[in-house]
Formats: sequence, structure tokens, C-alpha cells
Amino acid sequence: MTSTNGTFFQPSIFTLIGVPGLESVQHWIGIPFFISFILAIIGNGLLITIIRTERSLHEPMDVFLAVLAAIDLGLTLCITPKMLVIFWLRSREIHFDSCLIQMYFTHTFQCMESGILLAMAFDCYVAICESLRHSAILTKKVLISIITVVTIWASLIIIMCPLLIKLRLKHFWTTVISHSYCEHMAVVKLAAENVRVNKAYGLFVAFSVLGFDPWNESHGDWNLTEVNLTYFLKQNWSQYVAVQEKQLLFVPNHCFMILQNRFKSVNLANVTST
Repeated sequence: MTSTNGTFFQPSIFTLIGVPGLESVQHWIGIPFFISFILAIIGNGLLITIIRTERSLHEPMDVFLAVLAAIDLGLTLCITPKMLVIFWLRSREIHFDSCLIQMYFTHTFQCMESGILLAMAFDCYVAICESLRHSAILTKKVLISIITVVTIWASLIIIMCPLLIKLRLKHFWTTVISHSYCEHMAVVKLAAENVRVNKAYGLFVAFSVLGFDPWNESHGDWNLTEVNLTYFLKQNWSQYVAVQEKQLLFVPNHCFMILQNRFKSVNLANVTST
């Protein structure tokens, strides 16, 4: 690493400062992070073990839940250990390539998490609207395909972020990252070169993965109402048709009975008068 004109050329070491502005109390901040780390390891590990060993929990929703727990476990292992080292051991240096690797896996797991949550929402929709065909639609082969597609999609869409940094950015204003882990935009902002391509691709990834979340949240009530209405119509449509058929048959019969009784009363009056 050489410093020229106030910039660093191809730095091999970056420095993570932890929580900006709270460097003096970071040893206390590490305590809740450590407790959360232990709980995440134990909880997700138990969840994966129970779902794997219990055959009654091999339903699609349980499988997606186990995959989500594995993703959360991987995300925790990518970020928390280095954070605890920064908070407690004051070891803030990280190699440039290690920083890019942490960035890749962190964002990949985040992207996979979004995809699995979408798959769980689809499973709920099928369970509500196609309850009789649920097992036929979400077969084991389909589940494996969904998980594989989500994994490949997340891996491919994220891989360009560290590659663009590695191949395009050579000069950096500083090597100090104002974060506890290597995040894409935090590293890009340090570059002393044209970063439009990096920022554009970062925004593309962000909107591809999370861009529709605000729309889903704002329309969540309407979507839930639509699903419930669909479920109600599917469950009660046959009963509604049967009632309408009974009414259509009942009205002519009722009219015929009224006319028949009317003619009987007229005939009886004529007979009585004679």
C-alpha cells in the first residue's frame, strides 16, 4: 500500500472503527451482541435439528423455516465474530480481500432471506386458496427447485459488488471504514475514483431485493383482504350456487301452488253457489 497525493493505492488493510462515536464504550456494547450471538446459534441450531429429525415437520412451511434459520445462522457467523473482536480485543484491521469476502456473504445471505420470505408467502397463498392441491403443487422437487433458484439468484446478483470494487477501484481517500463490518456502500464511498458504476449497481441490487417491500407493506392489508375474499368465495361458492338453484326451483313451484289453490277455491265457490 502506497500513499500518493493524499490517497492510498491498492490498500491491503482496512480499519473498522466499530460504532461511530461510541468507541469508548464499545466493550459494553459487545455484551448484548454476544448474548444475541449465543441465542441465535442455539435457537437456529435447535430449530434446524428438530425440523430435520422430526418427520412430521417436513412440510413446505417447515422446510422454508429451516432454510431461513440456516440463512440467519450464516449471517450471524459472518458479522458478529468480527464485531466482538473489534469491541473487546480492539483488533480493527481487516485484509482487503477478507473485507470483500465478508461483504459478499453478508449481502448474499440478506438477499437469500428476502427470497425465502417470498417463497413462504407463496406457500401461505397456496395453502389458503388451493388447500386441496397444496401437496400436489409444492412437492419435494418444487421445494428444492425454489431453494436452488433463490440461492443461485442471490449469489449471482451480489457477486458483481465485490468484483467491481476489486477490478475498478484502486485509489482510496482513506482506509478507515465507519462500520462494524464491511458493507458495500461504506467501502465504495472511500474510493477516490469515479464510482458511478458501483453506486448504480448497488442501487439496482437494493431495488431488486428490497424495492418492493414498502409497496408490499402499504398494500399488505388489501392483499390480505383479497386472499381472504378469494378463500371465502372458493369455500362458499358451491353452497351459494346450491341455494340459488333451490330458490329458482322454489319460486315456480310456489307460484304453481298459489295458482292451484286459487283455482281450487274458485271451483269450490262455484260448486257451493250451484
